[in-house]
Amino acid sequence: MRPSHVQGVSLLELLCTMAVMTVLLSIAVPAISTFKQKQQIRSMQTDLLKMTHLARYLAMTRQTKVTLCPLTELGICNQQWTQSLSSFTDGNGNRRLDQGEEIVGTLYVPDQITLHWRGMLPANSIHFSTQGVTFVSNGTMSICPQNKSVKAGAMVINRQGRVRLAGDSARCQ
Repeated sequence: MRPSHVQGVSLLELLCTMAVMTVLLSIAVPAISTFKQKQQIRSMQTDLLKMTHLARYLAMTRQTKVTLCPLTELGICNQQWTQSLSSFTDGNGNRRLDQGEEIVGTLYVPDQITLHWRGMLPANSIHFSTQGVTFVSNGTMSICPQNKSVKAGAMVINRQGRVRLAGDSARCQ
């Protein structure tokens, strides 16, 4: 008579496996969270750069003023750079969405990111003239994560309307 072979794992082997998995997960989860936040910052930087380039391009090609700002429900540029940003044609240059002016783009800001505009006044908008210059809207847009261990990003706009990304210029409060 052959002895029967029982296949399976013992309780001790199962507990050891679970302990090892718990240790590995406790190390991996924070690293994954940090990686996700870094990617959100990079993505926001790229999207903001694209939106600003588009606003400048449309100002020059359509020969109209274009404004980039966070809009209120009434179509007025708000000083709180949260939730969403809109770029729109601004024919009269009043930094407000009026009848007949067109929204050309909207960018939604994730809850884990805050934006801080630091530059010339007015602090509630970035405004491109028909030549693609900003005159007084030059400055730095800091892209700040909630997690302070993640490096912030920044977008710099010079007076000629040229835009570049710069991580070392970010000023988060």
